[in-house]
Amino acid sequence: MPNEAEITRVQSAKKSKVEQPLLAIGEAIRDAEALVDAMQRGADAAREAGSNLTDAATEIEDGAGHETERSTAIQEKGEALAEWADTMDELADNITNAMEALADAIDAAQNFDEHDGYPDIEKAASMTINDILNTF
Repeated sequence: MPNEAEITRVQSAKKSKVEQPLLAIGEAIRDAEALVDAMQRGADAAREAGSNLTDAATEIEDGAGHETERSTAIQEKGEALAEWADTMDELADNITNAMEALADAIDAAQNFDEHDGYPDIEKAASMTINDILNTF
């Protein structure tokens, strides 16, 4: 029969086995937050540039009194930048939602029950990873 010290050592080893990957995931979440921030800044810059192009197209049309080939081309570029910005915002939101779900799974894993924690942790992590992959 194992003594108290052996039980504590085994429990500590099991907890460490769970915590190591969780720490790596936590770091990945911080990296994802930086990525989301960069994506949002890029989207904002693209949206502003697109708006400037759209305004320029309108000025050309106002000056000419009608739509021109040049104003149409500039308008299309402005709209394309706005669409790209919307796509970046949507992707940033998806990443944020996936990382929040992963953080919830980490919280659950850190509070696991010795008797039934491991299967639940693996199931939660597997579900979260599948959700993240299906997002893209």
